[in-house]
Parts: sequence; structure tokens; C-alpha cells
Amino acid sequence: MDNQEDLISKKDLLMETGISYGQLYRWKRQGLIPDDWFMKQSSFTGQETFFPRRRMIERIRTILAKKDTHSLDGLAELFSPISANRIYLLLDIIEVIDVKPDIANLSIQLWGKHRFTFQEILLIELLDKMKQDIVFTEEDSKEWLMTAKQWAQNLTGTDMQVVIYRRGSVLQYIMMDNNSKYYLDHYCQFIQKYDLSERSKDLSEKLQNVMEG
Repeated sequence: MDNQEDLISKKDLLMETGISYGQLYRWKRQGLIPDDWFMKQSSFTGQETFFPRRRMIERIRTILAKKDTHSLDGLAELFSPISANRIYLLLDIIEVIDVKPDIANLSIQLWGKHRFTFQEILLIELLDKMKQDIVFTEEDSKEWLMTAKQWAQNLTGTDMQVVIYRRGSVLQYIMMDNNSKYYLDHYCQFIQKYDLSERSKDLSEKLQNVMEG
């Protein structure tokens, strides 16, 4: 399966969103739009800048909707919530982040701790969403949490996607950069895909008023 994301040119982006060239690059300098969303590609006029269409339009709409109620620093934190010092007591926030107690308790049991980083909570919270979308057994939940525990050790950003597929009777997972392609062989059945950057934004909004544990 080819998972190349649909792109939009800079000219078309400015026309569709109604923002100016200056706003676009000011927001980039302020850290509101990731540098790696600005992709240079060859075109008939030479080099042209393209963006991931869906994520870019959603990001700009969010900035426009919140810029009058949030400071620039607040918006930057909303979109870049990763902080090595931000630790949360999981059982204190499960109602805020809409994670069921059984998932929280299983995470605590398998990970051997009660306090979690933002990245770790993002992957735990994703399990709750997966169980709404997909038939997950108890063993599937355990396998996901152990996979997530391993991934979280090396996860330094959230501009990633998680792909779930089934090979035979077994659910398997891939985590990759959002701009990457992937191909599954004919024995594999695609199940679902999740954008961690968008889920990160939603989670950050939920946690904004939560005291650090």
C-alpha cells in the first residue's frame, strides 16, 4: 500500500486559507508550523514548496481560530507539547484524557510505574481510541502497550503515524514519519492509521490545565 500523503502547493495553500506569504513564514519562524512540512519539489517552473495538505490546512485553521485567545508562546506549546520535565500521574488524569481505568491500570502494571511523560500518555491514550475502532482482545492490548513502551523510549517528536495491519490472526504495528510511504505484502490486511501529530494537539489541549505530577 502506497501511503504518500496528498500535497498542496504554496500558491494553492495561500489561496485556500486566505493567509499571506508573510503570515506563513512568520508562523514557521515562531514554531507554529514544523520546518519539515515545507517540502521543496521540482515543478515545471523549477523548485516549488509543497505541504502535507490535510495537516497544513488543519494547522492553519487552528491557528486562525485560536490566535486571538492564545499567546504565540501558548500556541507554540500547544503544537510542540514535548517536554522532558512534564510528568503526569496517570490515574489523576484519566478522566481528563478519556482513558478507561482498565487501560490505565494495565499500563501501570506492564510499564511498572505510575508517572508518565507526555509521549507515553499519547501512546496509552491511543489504545483507548483503537479499542473504539477495532476489536481488541486483552492480549492485543498487552502487545500494543509493550510495543508502545519500547517506542516511547526513542520518541522525540509527534509528527508520526501509527499503522495497524493484520497478518493472519495477529495485529501488527508500524510507526513512521508522516511523510513516509509504506507497502504491505499481500498476506497483510490494512486495518487503521492514526496521526500522532493531530492526536498530540488534542491531548495537549486536554492537559493544559492539569497540574504536573
